[in-house]
Amino acid sequence: MAAPSQAPERLAGLQALRGIAAAAVYVQHVFAFADMTVKGPTDFLYSFHFGALGVYIFFALSAYLMAAKASDPPLKFALDRTRRVYPSLWIALAVSGVASLYFVGAHGTTWQLVLLIPAGPQPWANVPYWTLYFEMSFYVLMFVLIVVLRKYAVYGAIVALSVSYLLSAPDNLQNQIFPTGGAVLVMPLSIYFLAGLVTRLLPRPRLGSGVVYALVGIALFYGIEHAHKVPCIGPLIAPYLGMIFVPVWAVAMGCFVRAALTWSAQGRIGSLMARLGDLSYGIYLVHMVPMSAMTYIVKWNQWPLSFWQVAALMFVSALPVSLAMGFVDVRLQRWLKAWTVQLPLSAIRRRIMA
Repeated sequence: MAAPSQAPERLAGLQALRGIAAAAVYVQHVFAFADMTVKGPTDFLYSFHFGALGVYIFFALSAYLMAAKASDPPLKFALDRTRRVYPSLWIALAVSGVASLYFVGAHGTTWQLVLLIPAGPQPWANVPYWTLYFEMSFYVLMFVLIVVLRKYAVYGAIVALSVSYLLSAPDNLQNQIFPTGGAVLVMPLSIYFLAGLVTRLLPRPRLGSGVVYALVGIALFYGIEHAHKVPCIGPLIAPYLGMIFVPVWAVAMGCFVRAALTWSAQGRIGSLMARLGDLSYGIYLVHMVPMSAMTYIVKWNQWPLSFWQVAALMFVSALPVSLAMGFVDVRLQRWLKAWTVQLPLSAIRRRIMA
């Protein structure tokens, strides 16, 4: 195994993959909110698993990139992760709260939600905060391991996440959306972070192999649920399908990350996806708010629209607010990063250790 790289990287291909993940989640919610307004062919549309694809790519990417940060001083690591997650989350929660004064959607918040403390059921807000519970739990794990194991933190995280997955109960939607501390520690979702860390330890893929990795990832992601239909092999796989389903999806996420490592993200589509990746966190946090508002508006005015017309309206109307939040997040992070760089971390560390 190759040692994890010590230098953080920001490759265009990884940013483009992040953009694809954000677009997948966005499209999934377009279909979901359109279906809340006018019933549509959601059984067919949901079979593409756009939401799962986007979220699990985010998890694997996060772990892959955090492996490069494992050499950072613990205090810097914690400060960077806090800066990256919380300020924009609080803005999104505020936007959702204001929107709830005029449209049906958000119903309040709690300090546990604001701080992403996994404490079970919380008031609903039109912010997909549930994934951030698991992101922050992973960051806390990495922080502890950086303090305790230092240069072996990545290997410790691989062991910890493996145990978490092996001890996890079958996936439960309630545990995902409103996780408790115990549910966060032992969840099937751990395997997607594990996939990102293992991918980091592998040798870098050769140039030109990206298409192969992408095709393998797609085949695994969409093929596993139909594997029992394959002649000869299908009957042998069928009894174990429930056991291997999630691990196969995790391998697919690793393939997508490796494909992105060879992608220069040039040309119109590549550049667009990379730019979307830059804006992805802000888009991800706030896109559900305008979609929820549009659901309310269409129903209130009783507009005679088809499912596809509503979906198109959702897609277009949510873009300005979502992109605006993306730009706000980028500007905010630049300012916060410049400010935190000036903090006397050594003095703070000495004060904490005193």
